[in-house]
Amino acid sequence: MHHQGTIVKWNGEKGFGFIRSDDGGDDAFAHIRAFAPPPRTPPAIGTRVTYKLKLDAQSRLQAVQIKIEGSQAVRKGFPVLSALILFAVYAGAIGFLYTQGRISMQNIAALGALNLLTLVYYRWDKSRAQRGSDRVPENTLHLLSLLGGWPAARVAQQWFKHKNRKQQFQAVYWLTVTLNIVGMAALLLRSPFTALASGGG
Repeated sequence: MHHQGTIVKWNGEKGFGFIRSDDGGDDAFAHIRAFAPPPRTPPAIGTRVTYKLKLDAQSRLQAVQIKIEGSQAVRKGFPVLSALILFAVYAGAIGFLYTQGRISMQNIAALGALNLLTLVYYRWDKSRAQRGSDRVPENTLHLLSLLGGWPAARVAQQWFKHKNRKQQFQAVYWLTVTLNIVGMAALLLRSPFTALASGGG
């Protein structure tokens, strides 16, 4: 499993330091030989990295397969673009529901505010993770997605590189997406079902 974090300590002479995970927990030991590819210059404090974890002989956390973020900018640009496309498709679906009279302008305004709030909360949680401060509860982020902020949540996960590789978090997130899609489909099909029920009475 890959993790994301920030180098918080580094000894350039000895070639080792420590990485603080975005998801919290103890800092992980990192050696210069664990970087792939090896950096041309010693990594600076504050450098963003992705890595895997293992336990050393003393059962301490050790980072391996460390990669400095930014060296894979092209590959990482696609998830952001795909998230933005998903957001555009969602906006189109909301517009279609409005033209069909399924939702009101007030509903659209509320969804817009909710998605903006979701972006703010993700950025805030990311900032607090980097500083080692108290975090926004994951249940709060999931609740925002469940209430309709899931498109902004996806953009934030990719744009801020936050919670996008934590498997348990992603499983719950995609459950909120599924529930939202089912709800939108129910809105779209509400009139045919209503008509059928009325005809059968």
